[in-house]
Amino acid sequence: MNIGILDVMQMLFGPVVRLVTYVVNNFPPPPGRWMDVFPRVGKARHRVWILQTWLPYLRGERPYWTEALGTPGLDFRVLLLDPNLAWTRTMCRGGISDLIAQNVKDIWVIHKQAQQDHANPARFSGRFYSCIPFGPIYLIDNDAYWGIYRSDDDSMDGPVFRARLATNLGRQIERSYLAIWNRFDSRTGDLALPDAVQGSPTPPLDARIKNMHSALVPFGEDDIRKCAAQGGVLVVIRHAQTDLNDANIFAGNLDVPINAQGQAAARDKSTRVDGVNWHRILRSPLRRTLQTLDQLLQPGRMLQIEVDEVLRERRMGDVEGLHKERYEMSEPKYAGKGLTSSMFAKAHGGGESYADVANRVAPLLESLILQVSAGNNVLVCSHEGPMRMIDMALRALPELEAVTARISNCDMLCYRR
Repeated sequence: MNIGILDVMQMLFGPVVRLVTYVVNNFPPPPGRWMDVFPRVGKARHRVWILQTWLPYLRGERPYWTEALGTPGLDFRVLLLDPNLAWTRTMCRGGISDLIAQNVKDIWVIHKQAQQDHANPARFSGRFYSCIPFGPIYLIDNDAYWGIYRSDDDSMDGPVFRARLATNLGRQIERSYLAIWNRFDSRTGDLALPDAVQGSPTPPLDARIKNMHSALVPFGEDDIRKCAAQGGVLVVIRHAQTDLNDANIFAGNLDVPINAQGQAAARDKSTRVDGVNWHRILRSPLRRTLQTLDQLLQPGRMLQIEVDEVLRERRMGDVEGLHKERYEMSEPKYAGKGLTSSMFAKAHGGGESYADVANRVAPLLESLILQVSAGNNVLVCSHEGPMRMIDMALRALPELEAVTARISNCDMLCYRR
């Protein structure tokens, strides 16, 4: 039997080559760093799938996300921890809900910018998952990267491993990602911002709000004088325009005056309410309501005005003073698309939800209904937030319809017994 040199080499080194090939294909290389993985997101050509509790390095990843989202046909997916389970991570790191909220805002801005900058941007979708993974997972084209959280600060400073998706390990990671993706809550298109992100539970709605819908009958403001002559009307007017309204800025509880245009608009409405026999006149503590009534009514009527804290505008927290367009760029729930009824329970940092406002106005509204039903005429000057909740209660509006209703400056909501 003739044995050549190549046969000898194959017998000697073949098993070693097969062993090395098996190890390379089935075991990850030595651990690396996440900061070295992020640039590969920007170079992806057909897939970027990410699973994270939150994205602590998102600001550092921003240029790579921007680059990837501009790639036509790229499948870009993000799985973030369901904020309802954020409490499970607070043992390692506090403020998880706030981090997830900031992530969603950042992702929204990056995605919207990509849509504006590219005629054919990547396909973006996001979901929240409700299980706890062992660490972050990034699937970039044909590679899977995963890491192990460090127990001291729960960050992505721990090691990161890589596996080719053609290997058994890579295929298992891919299948696991898809299983989580297909199982849990879908927010296709854009990650929604659930109420739990804000860290404030939904307050129970005052039962009286749900039992007022048949108490009074709505009517148009053209008939105020006629209905008031018969007795038993409630008219709620929104304050006149301020400079912040004109500039499309959230005013909230900022105490700003009405402007010249607002004064003129209020004077135009005065013929509807001035001279009516009002048994009660109420306003919020903010001066723009006083200035509005000053234009609506003769000076002699002003002495009868009651100030009620319940009628003040919804507290908007850290959103007050912010331009609405800038806010909509970072807050999907307030943009004109994708609104859900959970917005009813949403409270901004340091502010109130609409549910809070509804509960605040319920006792006063109940007493006003009794007075109007007894034949009294009541005039109220308030703000869009409380007026939305009053209208929701008296007309049994769905929450979504109520919180998105447009009530312009000097608009009047009118109800009769």
